[in-house]
Amino acid sequence: MIGRILQTAKPWLLGSVSSGVLVILGLVGQYWLVSRVFSDSFEHIAIQVLLACVMLLAVRFGVVIIHRYLGAKTAQQVKQSLRTQLLDKLAVLKPAQMTPELRGKLNYLLGEGVEVLDLYWGLFVPQFFIGLLGPLLVCVFIALIDPFSGLILLLMIPVIPAILMLVFKRFASVSATYKHNLARLTELFTQSLHGLPVLKLYQYSKSWGEEIEQHGETLRRSTMSLLKTNQLVILLVDLLFSLGTIVAASLLAITRYQAGILDAASAAFIILASVELIRPLSLMGAFFFAGALGREVQADVQQILSLDENETHHLTPQNHHIALDIHGLTFGYPQQEKLFQRVDLTVYKGELVVLQGPSGCGKSTLFKLIRGQLVPDAGVITHQSVGYLQQMPYVFHQTLEDNCRLAAPSASQDEVRDALKQSALDEWLEQPETLSLQPGEGGKHISGGQAARLGLSRAFLSDHALMLIDEPTRQLDEESEQKVIDALHQLKQQAGVLVISHSPRVIAQADRVVDISGWRDATRVRSSEAWA
Repeated sequence: MIGRILQTAKPWLLGSVSSGVLVILGLVGQYWLVSRVFSDSFEHIAIQVLLACVMLLAVRFGVVIIHRYLGAKTAQQVKQSLRTQLLDKLAVLKPAQMTPELRGKLNYLLGEGVEVLDLYWGLFVPQFFIGLLGPLLVCVFIALIDPFSGLILLLMIPVIPAILMLVFKRFASVSATYKHNLARLTELFTQSLHGLPVLKLYQYSKSWGEEIEQHGETLRRSTMSLLKTNQLVILLVDLLFSLGTIVAASLLAITRYQAGILDAASAAFIILASVELIRPLSLMGAFFFAGALGREVQADVQQILSLDENETHHLTPQNHHIALDIHGLTFGYPQQEKLFQRVDLTVYKGELVVLQGPSGCGKSTLFKLIRGQLVPDAGVITHQSVGYLQQMPYVFHQTLEDNCRLAAPSASQDEVRDALKQSALDEWLEQPETLSLQPGEGGKHISGGQAARLGLSRAFLSDHALMLIDEPTRQLDEESEQKVIDALHQLKQQAGVLVISHSPRVIAQADRVVDISGWRDATRVRSSEAWA
């Protein structure tokens, strides 16, 4: 009903529920004192009753504050724990598992979604238990005065949980639509941020904005459906239970009083105490939206946390000298012929291997398979830790030192300088305050060759045993290209380097060259046959 209770949150939840029950008992005590007004001896105990009411009111006020504090601490513990678990899970999920829907869901859960649990664990869950325990205790006190009245009122208590369970089923379908629309809108917004330059370049931003607006309207309608369901619960609780319980308690008390079974004070107490029968359960109805949405968020979190982390196609080689080992790789895109048929490929640490072949033969696809962005149809890809350097490494609007440290946040300044030197960026090292230089957003203050070598400096700082590098010398002049090639040979001293390149110079200076243009038709490609 409420989901798994985290171990760290249990003490706080127990305290919140206990203090909430104490609040109800305090109110019952106040009602009993007020009902003494109708007793024959009230004139003699009026002052004592008044003082007791004031003291009880002060104590109850303090307990309410403690109750709210403990509820907030419960929510804080749950949110902190779930956020940590989600981030840990995100770190181990394979790229192929990160579908647009899952990305949108994670964006929602790590932000607004987890915050929904503030109301869920801070208010609804404690109130759920209080709503079960409080009315039972009130019925016990009423039964001590009149067992018949206590039994009748006890039988009415299950009405609200029954109402909530019925509406929860309706809410589940409405909420599923809402979450789908929200995840879709979140993903569209994320794509907008990534692709804004392209949208502006091709003057498609207005059309894209209209599409986002349409999805926003769909989300608005889903939200209104949720709110209508919430209002329906409040209406049902108020009409069917709250009003009915008070009327039933009043009729019972008056009837029993007229029959001479109860005195006036006892009858008044039953009528007043009936308020505490409905208040905790009515609050459950009032918090229904937070409760139902919280349950959905909990379910989504658990679904993500239960995603399979075992990757049968990706393993770690036992031989530490092997950076990459592919056996029997078969892959093809849906409704297209196979790009690879039972391919074998091995890359050792300490060597520079170049992939060549015409466009469309599968070089980039092979990189995606190695990185886990695509799942092979068959075969096993065994590799050490993988680093990837795209064609044009992105340069942030930060200092040169900060840009390098993206690959190793704890690297010292000397290590950063060594990486720049290994990347053949000696011209920067000759300048004073080198590490404070500003290459500009997107590398607008440096050349393309320097940006490529800055990307290589990140590779030197990383501890990856296998580096995948895509067209590192694309659109570079001969001098800059040779510096990059020299840097690649430096890099292979700490990792196996697999490069995609069409450059004759890069191909000529590689340790090995693999022509994958024949992998589409090959039934078996041995490593020894793949070298050009």
